[in-house]
Amino acid sequence: MKKIIFIFVGFAFSQTVHFEPEGNPDSPMTFYVTNAIVNGYHYLSENDEIGVFDGNRCVGAIALGTAQIIALADDGNGNGFTEGHSISFKFWLHDLEMEIYCDAISFSESGTKIENQTFEEFGEVDVSLDATEPLHYLNNLEFEPDLESWYRIYIEDVYVFGGEMLDGDEIGVFCPSDDGLELIFSGACVYRADLSTIWIKSFEDDPLFTAGQVGFVDGREMVFKIWFHNFNQELPANADFIIGDGTFGFQAEDDLIGSSTVNLSVESQTSVEPRLGNSENIDKLEVYPNPVFGDVTLSFEGLENGNREITVYDLAGRMIRSFDISGENGDIYWGLTDKFGRDVSAGIYFLKCKNLEEKILIIR
Repeated sequence: MKKIIFIFVGFAFSQTVHFEPEGNPDSPMTFYVTNAIVNGYHYLSENDEIGVFDGNRCVGAIALGTAQIIALADDGNGNGFTEGHSISFKFWLHDLEMEIYCDAISFSESGTKIENQTFEEFGEVDVSLDATEPLHYLNNLEFEPDLESWYRIYIEDVYVFGGEMLDGDEIGVFCPSDDGLELIFSGACVYRADLSTIWIKSFEDDPLFTAGQVGFVDGREMVFKIWFHNFNQELPANADFIIGDGTFGFQAEDDLIGSSTVNLSVESQTSVEPRLGNSENIDKLEVYPNPVFGDVTLSFEGLENGNREITVYDLAGRMIRSFDISGENGDIYWGLTDKFGRDVSAGIYFLKCKNLEEKILIIR
């Protein structure tokens, strides 16, 4: 059941700190906020604010703890709303210092839904507000994305082994850095069961940004992660592309922007630790040469008798391939291919066997 706020006070716009509405108070429109929520689960706190807008003009606002927004009409100086104009809302999330649009707005009067509500002087209407924003990923964003250059990724389905996606969980897409040593955040979306279409708007790198890569680069691999808000953890996701080749920049003949469609799967929802097989403790695990330019030798010592497993993971935590080993000591030769026989790309990988881990740097 959604939380409903019923504390009505007049002219609450004077209580806001972030939003600064302007206009003529003699011809107001009143909005009674019956619901204010983000991502289907995140209720606004007492320091958060709601602003009502006519285009880019803030014409009314409240701080939470109140539920009545007084929108101010045009005062003749370009301030306030104009009758017949479209209505939009924004949330100011105080703790995250983040301003986000409300993309699910429902107007009603006496319980009857109103379609295509516009501004009207002396009008009164109930409004339910719901924003859908990837708060986890946006809160960690360290750059202003290039809004003019982006790529669309449609999420066809997400399958979680041993669990499920919940409203408010987030799907992020990343691009390997120039040296392959990092994953660069490129875009995210929020999962909602009631949405017929889920897609990520990923942003291209801005070459004018001198502090480093800040988006995707055409031709590089897409890497997906999922943030489970109930578990407060992030897990890597495997991608099976229905449309596209798995790289940024794919463009069909009839596609003006460029887009891909993908199914995602997650191995586990209850632990961020990768699955390491049933190997016992070992005394020594080595990789040589390292950095790697060609084939690599994985050397182990002190493994207890019986068939065991050594596993290779990439930087995103996805399993690349595993090796069955036997005996107490031995060497494994790896030709730098994944479990499907495809060449792995340059970058950092991790060799794991129960209690030991080795980092591998592959240079192409």
